[in-house]
Amino acid sequence: MDIQEKELSIRNQPLKLHLGCGEKYIDGYVNIDYPPSEHSVQTKTKVDYYSDITKLSFDDNSVDEIRLHHVFEHFPRPQALALLVKWSMYLKIGGMLHIETPDYEACSIKFFDKNLSFQERQVILRHLFGSHEAKWAVHYDGWYRDKFVYILKLLGYEKIEVIQDNWKLTYNITVKATKSINYTLAEYVQSVKNILQNNMVDNSESEQKLLQIWVNSFEQELSNRFDENKLVAPPKVSIIMPTYNRSKYIGEAIDSLLAQTYSNFELIIADDGSTDNTVEIINRFVSRDKRVRLLKLNHAGEVNARNEAIKIVNINSRYLLNHDSDDISLPNKLEELVNFLDESPQVAIVGCEAEYFDDEGNYLGKPEIYHEPEDIRKTFSQVNSMINSAALIRKEVFESLKGYREEFRGVDDYDFFARALVAGFNLANLPKVLHKIRLHPGAIGSTRAKEQQRLAVIIKEYLNKSIPQSTQIFTKSNETIRKNKLRILATVEFYNPHIGGAEIVVQKISEGLANRGHEVIVATTLLPERNFDQLNGVKIVEFDVAGNFARGLVGNDVERYIEFTTNENFDVMFNYAAQQWATDLAFKSVILTREKRVNIIAPCGYSALTNATTVKDNLYFDYFNDTIPLVIPFYDAAVYHSSIYQDYEFAKNHGFSNSLVIPNGVTKEEFLIKPKINFREKYSIKSKYIGLCVANYYEGKGQERIVDAVKKMNRPDFEMIFIGKEGKTLKQLQQLAEGLNVKFLTNISREDTLAAYHEADLFLFASHFEVFPLVILEAKASKTPFVSVDCGNVKELKGGIVSEVNDLALNASKLLDDEKLRLRMAAEGFDEWKNNYTWDAIINKYENLFMMLSQSKQKGLK
Repeated sequence: MDIQEKELSIRNQPLKLHLGCGEKYIDGYVNIDYPPSEHSVQTKTKVDYYSDITKLSFDDNSVDEIRLHHVFEHFPRPQALALLVKWSMYLKIGGMLHIETPDYEACSIKFFDKNLSFQERQVILRHLFGSHEAKWAVHYDGWYRDKFVYILKLLGYEKIEVIQDNWKLTYNITVKATKSINYTLAEYVQSVKNILQNNMVDNSESEQKLLQIWVNSFEQELSNRFDENKLVAPPKVSIIMPTYNRSKYIGEAIDSLLAQTYSNFELIIADDGSTDNTVEIINRFVSRDKRVRLLKLNHAGEVNARNEAIKIVNINSRYLLNHDSDDISLPNKLEELVNFLDESPQVAIVGCEAEYFDDEGNYLGKPEIYHEPEDIRKTFSQVNSMINSAALIRKEVFESLKGYREEFRGVDDYDFFARALVAGFNLANLPKVLHKIRLHPGAIGSTRAKEQQRLAVIIKEYLNKSIPQSTQIFTKSNETIRKNKLRILATVEFYNPHIGGAEIVVQKISEGLANRGHEVIVATTLLPERNFDQLNGVKIVEFDVAGNFARGLVGNDVERYIEFTTNENFDVMFNYAAQQWATDLAFKSVILTREKRVNIIAPCGYSALTNATTVKDNLYFDYFNDTIPLVIPFYDAAVYHSSIYQDYEFAKNHGFSNSLVIPNGVTKEEFLIKPKINFREKYSIKSKYIGLCVANYYEGKGQERIVDAVKKMNRPDFEMIFIGKEGKTLKQLQQLAEGLNVKFLTNISREDTLAAYHEADLFLFASHFEVFPLVILEAKASKTPFVSVDCGNVKELKGGIVSEVNDLALNASKLLDDEKLRLRMAAEGFDEWKNNYTWDAIINKYENLFMMLSQSKQKGLK
């Protein structure tokens, strides 16, 4: 097995192969196809590896599934049987073979339908015999139910499931067979000889000779399983390096890239007709590292060299980086930049800080640049904050802007970034030095100063004229009038007046966006107590539905909801929380509308998982093994509230590329002004210290753990206050707390709850399941230090102690007895909340994401 294949097999995941994948990429599989040069129509194949799929070699009994869709019929009979034998040897006992081909029998029956026209019969023939636009586009054999079943049984398969379907006049058959026996190679060979004999007309001499040719061909093909055939992963990053007479520096520049901690890249060096030994140096690297390619050009300038190199980058790469041939990248530069773009789909270009140096290696200072997208945008006509060699760029930016412009030679990078800003793309910089810029007499910037200044003036005038229009999309100010209003559908299981974490998050986002001029509609569960259809600028549409895909759906509005989410005209659909009907029923709509609408999901934890790889509730087995891996990649973005929680880890494990993190928030106005209510007085609290827990009285919220901690604390100077919506666990909790200094408050006003936050000395939290608990943020905002079990992303947050369950009492008393520690943690928590977790800041992130994706989608439709 090739080294790369070994890496695949030790991922602690089933090794499932999708062979000949073409443009159909399936998450959870290793997608392998022939190189793009072998394709005539599907030239934009998305793959994990390139390879001749007929010559792959895996260890016996090492593969869990082998899957092919409309590939198998392209192999001649002896080769097809040899491949079946090889795949059978690779599969484990219990492994699955999954093949889809044209259904010869069903197509033949349909062909003789007297009602068909001549043209319709030709469609059937094309489906049976191939499209013939290339040598490989021929179907060599006919497959149907009885043939599949007969052959697969002889090769040791059982539980053979056959599915027949059709699309227009193309009739297809899918077979899923489970391997049950390990045969020897000799046994496989004898079985195939028996199979081939079935193709003989008679036992004449000529037929016997034909059989021997088939057998020889089969055995020759079978021997290819022992040939070495490397899997080649397409690069994620394409680096282009234009160069001209840089023999003094180019070796060091290339070495700095080959020494990167991130290795999944290609390096295309475009030599612009060098007259020194630059090409000779490049060729040394080409011969020793397959990632390096040389493009030799006639001398036409660095702009032409850049654009010509871009034309030949790998079609599967996602990011491009334009690297000067005299600069140096620090070892972790690519890793940092790639990780940032992977996790920040709202940003199109990311750069970093850099240092100047001379030929002797002396430090010569660093360019002053801005980091945040809004700051870069607002100041770009005065300050070019993007360092060309340090900027990683999404490929779609190049596709939109059509590369660099020759007329701005010398400042073509400044022109490129300026046009990206005007086009609405977000640019950012990491506040880290990851790049070094060489200053020397031959550098471009030191040879064309006057011309650069003239061109820069033109670019600045263009920016000053154009940026105000596009800035309106990205500004933080609520007062800015946005010309581009969105029609946004938010879906959530419950909404106001129902109270809960998801409800609050969706309400804050929806009302915040409505306040900024967008039209927001919330689709949610019908509630008898809701006597309004609009709240704070947000329209509410109700549906009589309950349940989810795993546990079943009930209600009268299932079809109405699917039709509503599919056919109503929205710019953005935002599904909040998986495992709920409002999200599950929207999956079909996501697939049907992906070309015309932005669809975004916030999964919110996946409570049916024990961890990122284990389903704790068997009812959800298919949901997490089939449904979620299939549907999530159809979304334009998946928003997670933390990068350390299991829903985000699940996404990473499945290779989802649309993930980003946006945390939850708390409203500034609620906590910066203290309520007028005296909570102690109103609720007759006499103790010196107050402990607070805000959580509805539902299963899994963990109040019983806190009651146990209060019992262990045994402090007469401490009273524990629970606030929540009445639920099934309340009576049991009251029984557990009998005789303790504990109060259970139900359904109290928001103002009273805010007063409790402000007067509490300590916030205790012990939920069994959370993603990003809002109540912890509210404690931080009220300057109340917390003690919490490790749930959700709590350990990311400042302002308290993350505790083992058995140590809750110990840590609570520790805080109560140390006023300085309490005040320090309260201040740390408050500062972190104020800087990062106000709803204004969070809504900015959602609005930027919605606008950027919507703008990108509209460009694609034009």
